[in-house]
Amino acid sequence: MHQLPSGGLVIDVPGIRELRVVEIRGSIGPVFEDIGFLAMQCQFADCNHVIEPGCAVLQAVEENVLGGRRLANYKKLRRENVLATATLAEKRARDREFGKMVKEAKRLKQTKDTT
Repeated sequence: MHQLPSGGLVIDVPGIRELRVVEIRGSIGPVFEDIGFLAMQCQFADCNHVIEPGCAVLQAVEENVLGGRRLANYKKLRRENVLATATLAEKRARDREFGKMVKEAKRLKQTKDTT
């Protein structure tokens, strides 16, 4: 473990390729209170802050009230949490769907190459 001048830590653990976020559902809110507050002002309660009309979060990014990078980090942590907390059945179903998509893409490519 190496301490950085900025106060961060670098941990070198041979053999470990990645670290994953564990359950963050309870901690993402306090870290991103600003986005949570803005999200309560969105037109739709299930807003994903991507392209929805009336999205207060996207409006805040456009008006430079909220940084685009901060929103990207928020979305990334939410995606990682979904992956980390998925059940084995959900992971298998997602893998099967991905396999089907790959097979269909290969089939379409073959059809295109033969015509």
